[in-house]
Formats: sequence, C-alpha cells, structure tokens
Amino acid sequence: MPSRSEKILIAASLALAVLLAEALCQLNYKLREGHWLAQAKHTFYVNCVMPVADAREYTLRPGYRDRSVTVDAMGFREPAPAPGSKTLCLIGDSIIFGVDVADEESYPSALGRLLASQGSCLRVLNAGVPSYNLSQAFLRLHADVLPRYRPRLLVVEAFNDIALAAYYKQGWTAERTWSDLRWKPLWRLRLVEPLLRGLRDNLASFYYLSQLSRLRHASRVDDISDYDDPADKMLGHVESLLSRELSLPELKGVPVVLVACDPFYYQTARRGKNEGLPLWRRYNKSGFTTGRLISKYNDVLRKVAARRSGTYFFDSRSIMDATERSRMYLDFVHLSAEGNTVMAEALYRFLSRNDLLATGCAGRLPRR
Repeated sequence: MPSRSEKILIAASLALAVLLAEALCQLNYKLREGHWLAQAKHTFYVNCVMPVADAREYTLRPGYRDRSVTVDAMGFREPAPAPGSKTLCLIGDSIIFGVDVADEESYPSALGRLLASQGSCLRVLNAGVPSYNLSQAFLRLHADVLPRYRPRLLVVEAFNDIALAAYYKQGWTAERTWSDLRWKPLWRLRLVEPLLRGLRDNLASFYYLSQLSRLRHASRVDDISDYDDPADKMLGHVESLLSRELSLPELKGVPVVLVACDPFYYQTARRGKNEGLPLWRRYNKSGFTTGRLISKYNDVLRKVAARRSGTYFFDSRSIMDATERSRMYLDFVHLSAEGNTVMAEALYRFLSRNDLLATGCAGRLPRR
C-alpha cells in the first residue's frame, strides 16, 4: 500500500499531467483556429431549442430569452407579427434565424423595418431555426406557420443539406439531420447540461474528447474525397422536395423566393481577394465544400425557380461580391449585423423589382 506521502505525490503528478494536457490542447486549438476556445462561437449548441416528438426533432423553445435572443410564446424569434397578419414569411436555418446577432440585427428584422418604413401591409415572420435542413424548414412551415398565418410571400433559405452531405458522405440519407450529433446527447443529460456546456466551451481537453462521437460517425463512411454519389443524391432530394412542397395547395398562388447559398468568399468577382480574407485559411479546406457543391446547389435552386411559375431565385453572390466581405460574415456562412443589413436591403430591392411587395396589399411600394 502506498504511504500517505506517496498518494499525495501520485495525485499531484496526475493533476500536473492533466493541467499540462489541457495547456497543450488549448495551445493546439489556438494554433489551429486562430483564437482561444473560450472565444469561440458555438453555433450548433444554442440554448434556445428544445426537442419535439415529430420529424422536426427540435424547434425553438417558446418563451426563451437571453441577452440577444427572444423567442415568443408561439416559438418564433421576436418581433413576430400577431397571428392572422399578412406576412412575408422566411423559413430556414441559422442564417434566417440570425445566429450570434441580436433580435433586431437579424436580416428578417431589418427587412421588416424596411417594409414598415415604406408603408407595406406585410409583416415579417422569422421562422428560422438553427441547424435545420430543408425538410425541417418545410415541416416547421406546416406545423408552426400555416396554422397561424396565411403567408402572402415565402422566402426559403436552408443549406444544412450541403453540410450534412459533406460530413456524412456515403452515410448521408434524406433523413439526416444534425440531431444525433449536436442535440440529443445534451437532451439526455438535461440536468447536467449547464456543466457540460461550461466544460466544452472552456476546457480544450474536454472539447477534443467531445469530438470522439463525430470521429466515430466519420469512420463509418468512405474517404473524404468520395463525395460525388452522396452529393448527387442530396441534390436530387432537394430538387424533388422543393418541387413537391411548392406544388402543395397550401402554397397555391403564394410567390416563393429561393435564396442562394452565399458563403464568406468572393465568387463572381474580385476572387483574387479570397486568399487575403481572414477566414480563408480556416475554411478553405475542401474545394467540394467551398466551391463545386455549393455551385451545384444554387443551380438546383435556379432550375426549380425557372420551372415553377411564381418562384424566384435571389442570387445574392454578386451583391455580396461588391461589398467588403470580411465585414459581412462572422464565420463560413453566418452574417454579421452589417451583413444582415446589406442582405435585407438587397432582398427588398429584389422583391420590389419583381413587384412582389404588392402581393396581398393595395397599391405598389416605392422602388429602392
């Protein structure tokens, strides 16, 4: 049996080893990501969601409030219009929701202020939910929006299908969501969730250990270069899903705007500036993810819009390329407060140019 002094020495040695391992993990994270772990923005791990017992799997938590996010009693990010209002409804993921910006800084909120300033009868409804794919976005439309509102105009922007296909590769299916990887483990441990969040967000060693589940998922599928088959399946799924949903009676006569996937880098002009963007080195790790697949995805949106009367493709890429993109984005695809303002103004001009803002209203609004 070790003596008391030997036990103390062993314990001290173990503690020192743990501290050294944590220091090395923190340094590795800093070198890889360019900032300390405590400064990271954890997009997927947000407190404003809760599980639901249907195919959506999770949705916004009614009545949630923190320093920047307010969710009303119906489960929509504020400011939400009163039920029965004539609405311009935006469905989609964290881009629509406005991750890491305040309620009034999301682009649905900025668009709502623009419409109000021009005397529009339309009220803007932000129905985005972080991490939703396209299927979940339409499920939310049917479960939460249509029972309360009759949208006069629908804007769709959901790109997690791209990320899911890139991550799961040959393991991708049309039913894939981020639920298993991002949410369910925390729900199963609801009582200790605050502690786990604190450990994950501040201890690099715990952060890396938490990635083991992701490594297990990745090991089940083929090499990272094997993208084409799941990508083609995903693109076919998106095309058929849009065609089916937009032909439903509930959306008959409702103009629909499909918004392009528009990441942080220059795409249609000024491409020479890309390598100087602060985020380029961090995110430009796969030409598939940052180029070819996103371009194909946008081609699908354009094709669907051309095929269905009353459907429009809003391509924001050239608009963002005319800006200083490094100020417009917080990360790979999420917009800063300034980026959201630019997007709202560009979308307003697009809607006005196509005479969509008079839908369900008397008269026309001024063009900008």
